[in-house]
Amino acid sequence: MLIQVPSAFACAQRVHEIAAAVGVSSFTVDPTLFSNNDGGGHLDAVSARRYSTVLFAWLEQLPEFQRLFPASDGAKIAIAP
Repeated sequence: MLIQVPSAFACAQRVHEIAAAVGVSSFTVDPTLFSNNDGGGHLDAVSARRYSTVLFAWLEQLPEFQRLFPASDGAKIAIAP
């Protein structure tokens, strides 16, 4: 899979094209929906947490993830803050 963290330098089209070319899943988000405090290079704490939540929710839906981490009793994987 190919994952792009939102930033001022993000290019979703490029990520999707590369992922398609090598036959893997890709994950991108609209970087304008996330805030930063350095001109767009890094997410601030609030947006980093929001992005991580969205990313992990996406990962949990992938068949590859479900095979690696089967939820035998409906339990979710705990992610430390």
